[in-house]
Amino acid sequence: MLRHCFPGFSLLSSATALFLILCGNAVWAHSDISAAGSQSSATPFSAPQQYGQLHPQAIASDAQQQQAAYAHRQQRRQWVDATLASTQQGATATLQRLEAMARDDQANPTERDMALQQFATSLRQLRPEQVDEQILRWLARYQHQSWRSHEESEQLKMPVADVQAALTGTRNEWQYRAGQDSAWQLLNEQSTRQQLARYHRGSISFQRGLENQLVSMAQDHTQLANLERLWQFNRQQSDGIGSRLNGILALNIDHANGAMDLPKFRAWLEHSQHNGLQIMRQQAEQWPANTWFDLSFAFAQAQQAHLFGNTLALAVERWADLDADQQSQYRQQLYHYLGDRQLGSVAALQLVHITDAKTIARWQEQAQQSPQQALLQQRLALIAQRQAALATPLAAQESPR
Repeated sequence: MLRHCFPGFSLLSSATALFLILCGNAVWAHSDISAAGSQSSATPFSAPQQYGQLHPQAIASDAQQQQAAYAHRQQRRQWVDATLASTQQGATATLQRLEAMARDDQANPTERDMALQQFATSLRQLRPEQVDEQILRWLARYQHQSWRSHEESEQLKMPVADVQAALTGTRNEWQYRAGQDSAWQLLNEQSTRQQLARYHRGSISFQRGLENQLVSMAQDHTQLANLERLWQFNRQQSDGIGSRLNGILALNIDHANGAMDLPKFRAWLEHSQHNGLQIMRQQAEQWPANTWFDLSFAFAQAQQAHLFGNTLALAVERWADLDADQQSQYRQQLYHYLGDRQLGSVAALQLVHITDAKTIARWQEQAQQSPQQALLQQRLALIAQRQAALATPLAAQESPR
């Protein structure tokens, strides 16, 4: 090879050159290793690290940051506890502490805002009558000192620790508890009318507190007679029969008794409409699927397609809870509604989810003997088409561009 690279060299000269090259490489390699060894002994950071391994100095720094953050949280908690305690001494003492925190040079703006936010949240530990209105007004008017960009817009700035949002949460919590207390007074015949008026003009939080307390009471069978009396009383009011409160009472009284009073519940839904459907969805888990099927067929017999569709959707969501005989029975009942011009489309929409191809083929044969053959065949074809679309990946359904 050397003869080709250096044509003027003789064979002996080539051999000598090769020997010198090999010796030189060995010397260089030895000097590199020695230098690396001396360098590694002198500089601790030059030692090779395993992938993903943190240096001890980095670990120590992270531990110090965690300790500092913990110390800040502890100091903030101590300040909040002391400020809460100061509310019992009057508004002046508390306002002085709030003003001092807002101007505290020892804390950065974010820490000041976080302390005041935590105090506004912690006020819910107290009763509203324990907190002077001046304190609430001070928090409501507080000007934040730290800001961050909104997730969707760099130009929109949001408080890092929102004191007013925390105060709103505290007020809502107080209203919710007041509603819970009002529920007990509502069962007292002497104060029922007064508490109902309070419920109707109360905030959303107050109303939800009262409603949820009544739901809890329905689990106590000793209260069922009082709840039944309340339902009857409220039903006689101008908007009582379709009111949200009456629907909640009816559903939970019936659930405690172990069976839904279908005529009563149907009458309530007819009057409440959207409000009733919302409550019905919230309470759906309390009832088995066959209850919703029975209710939906009651609406179907009354030709109320909207209520039929909504209650039927709830029933189909619980389809897996039914045994095979119940599934066959309800599926066949829905097939009979396919020929109804008003209700058939509602039935078809739900049959898409609970009918197999074999059943559809059998129904197509039965439809040939029906007076509504054309309509039945059309809707059965739509069911099969919709099932095929649901079974096909979305990319395959898109038409080429």
